[in-house]
Amino acid sequence: MSSSPPPPRRKLRVLVITTPNSNRHTQILQLFATPPMQHHFETPTISPAIPSRSIRSQYNLLRTAHKAGIIPQEEWNAISTPENLKLVKSDPESLLKCLKDVPITPRYNNANVHYCVELWRKAKGLNRGRAVLACVLAHLIAMKTFVERGDDKFDVLLEDNVRA
Repeated sequence: MSSSPPPPRRKLRVLVITTPNSNRHTQILQLFATPPMQHHFETPTISPAIPSRSIRSQYNLLRTAHKAGIIPQEEWNAISTPENLKLVKSDPESLLKCLKDVPITPRYNNANVHYCVELWRKAKGLNRGRAVLACVLAHLIAMKTFVERGDDKFDVLLEDNVRA
């Protein structure tokens, strides 16, 4: 009885959270380009970090939260219409007025306001905590990418502060 040889080992696929085109991004690519790493790992895929200042505006916060999968789709559809975005350019405070015709999503236990409204109310006064929120959103986006990738699944999720 002969046993067949084990199947060839495939290289591990890595998803890295980092700021694109930054020094850390370059260092990570250089690290994974070394011969010992190339033998075991594919070139990493980058999931972008979220700079805290990028979620200071209402629209950017909600767009990032949508990418992270925490905004109900019905609310995002109303917010992201071209007509609403044109209106917001002249009156930035009007962004969430478009939700008046959108029913409140029942999955948010006993909510009496739209999720986007509640998120903005809590996020606009974060100040130093905004960096933590940006980090959480970046991780949620990366995890969403990690699990939603069809046959080309990832094996490892890293943040750019990992050191070799």
